[in-house]
Amino acid sequence: MPYPLITRGSLIASAGAVALSSAAAILVYLNTQETASEKSLPLPVTVVDYVPEDYYVRRARLLGVVRAASDSALGFEVAGTVESMRARAGTRVNKGDVLAALNSDRRSAELRAAQADLARIRIQLELAGLQRERLAELANKGLASKQAFDEARLGETALQAEMAATQARLNSAELAIEKSTLRAPYDGVIAARLVEEGAAVNPGMPVLRLVANTGYEAHVGIPMAFSAQLTEGNSYVLRIDDQVISAPLRAIRADLDPTTLTIGATFTLPKQTAVRAGTGVVLELQERINSRGGWLPLTALIEGEKGLWNILVVQTNASGFYVNRETVEVLHSDNNKVYVRGTLANNARVVATGVHRLSPGATVEPMNYGEQ
Repeated sequence: MPYPLITRGSLIASAGAVALSSAAAILVYLNTQETASEKSLPLPVTVVDYVPEDYYVRRARLLGVVRAASDSALGFEVAGTVESMRARAGTRVNKGDVLAALNSDRRSAELRAAQADLARIRIQLELAGLQRERLAELANKGLASKQAFDEARLGETALQAEMAATQARLNSAELAIEKSTLRAPYDGVIAARLVEEGAAVNPGMPVLRLVANTGYEAHVGIPMAFSAQLTEGNSYVLRIDDQVISAPLRAIRADLDPTTLTIGATFTLPKQTAVRAGTGVVLELQERINSRGGWLPLTALIEGEKGLWNILVVQTNASGFYVNRETVEVLHSDNNKVYVRGTLANNARVVATGVHRLSPGATVEPMNYGEQ
């Protein structure tokens, strides 16, 4: 039987195929070794120690508004027609300055009439007094009847009563004229002009709004949960724009606002406070909540089920460090940290960041929180 002919070309081809197969096997082996080596390297993670505490402090920021200590709607105490209105919105006034005036022509006429009646009655009263004295002398001599003397005496008394009534009418006319001029009850700024010249006004009808330019108060609505913490006379921290102010609590109301369901509290601002009425104010309060738990970074949380959260805790075994999952309940959050409770051991090492790239059982290399 003849043997197949092996040429030089076929030998070279066979040798090349064997070499390629060997090279491919070596590459697959090296790649497998490299991948296995990479998989076996622990991942670096930052950790934080879980330190249990008996309570946490809940901070509240309550919004309010700055108001002038005196903010009044001013009006005349008598009716009339506005004759002049000197004050305008934005005008600064001092106590006693004339702000507006009513037409007082009718009241001036009533005053003159009362003055004339009073002068007449005084003359009549003087004459009645002289008449009574003469009749008294004549009655003592028996030249005048007792009835005539009594009539003169009682007539004088009637004139005295009439003079008192006229004097009261005159005083009322003078007072009405005085009340026809509206004066500033305190230093302040005109906030609004509510009527114009020529308008007819009734007693007590607001014509101007005056806001005191000194002495401001902060009015803040306090939730029921925090109202028991406040004590009148004590000072509390307020923030107005960039200012941090310590202001005493002047008063706290006993009733609940039906709209906001809060209790109104009034704080007296220091005199040197640079502020305007209507500016927003923030009251900062703290409340101690007795509950066993501990603080963790917000980035340590993984969303769980039924309102609970998961975290990863670093544990050790014969191979080194690995992570295990624990469930916690968030009781309070404060910016970038949370107060949680669960079954964590004291000083448990919790993965602080990068939790979403890990799974339970993964090997890790822990570093303290904040290390680079």
